[in-house]
Amino acid sequence: MKHLIVLALAVAGFCSCASNRGLTKEERRMKSEEYCEYMDSLVRSHVYSFKPQFMQIQPAGRRMQISNVNYRMNVYDEYIDLNLPYLSGLMAPYRRTMLNYTLSNVGEYKAEQSQDGQYWTITFTDTLFSATNYHFKLTVRVCTGDATLEISAVNNTTVSYTGFMTKIY
Repeated sequence: MKHLIVLALAVAGFCSCASNRGLTKEERRMKSEEYCEYMDSLVRSHVYSFKPQFMQIQPAGRRMQISNVNYRMNVYDEYIDLNLPYLSGLMAPYRRTMLNYTLSNVGEYKAEQSQDGQYWTITFTDTLFSATNYHFKLTVRVCTGDATLEISAVNNTTVSYTGFMTKIY
């Protein structure tokens, strides 16, 4: 019985080593540069999706996991499709609401790259069909695809979402 277990472990170890070929330092650097270029072109294309994984009321609210895969912010050339949970109000208890809008006349859309090229900061405003101006700030880390979206308004708290950027297929 011991021989069978040892043989099974040896086969499993051999298979895992054969399938995970180690990359050289140069190959890892090239792969990282390719991904950075991909994320850079994704932001420049104005056609991408932000998918949140966590949300948090700023400045020091409780961090909540977002498990619904349908929550996202899709950015297209002509409009922005927004479907995110939101907590409104100035102080606790906050009201849970949904931001489920198609924003067709987004104001002040601006995408700026940092000096070192590591980050993109995308800002825009919209009224979300109300009397309040909502300010959106999306910060994208180019080499990892990680992103943070902050939504703020005058009579509401600032809600921060952390997630990642993807291509819209």
